[in-house]
Amino acid sequence: MPEVEYDSGVLVRHVMKKGQLYWKGKEVFVSKIFRGQSLGLRASHDRYYEILYGPLVIGWFDTFRCRDAKKAAQAAAGNIVSRSPWK
Repeated sequence: MPEVEYDSGVLVRHVMKKGQLYWKGKEVFVSKIFRGQSLGLRASHDRYYEILYGPLVIGWFDTFRCRDAKKAAQAAAGNIVSRSPWK
């Protein structure tokens, strides 16, 4: 499968074996389903980043609730929302 490409304004993060990526030096749990893949983070607000898989928005990342991966996994990924935070 070819590597997904992102525009120059998109931050690219590699999803690790346990489903986490790194954000400002902290591990953040996203999903094991994307392990080994590159996801894009595109700023959509002061607080939120869209999580992209190629051209698809798969969720939103709340930077104010950023937690370590272990805590996030225990809290069922409370820093990732699956619907728009503005609805």
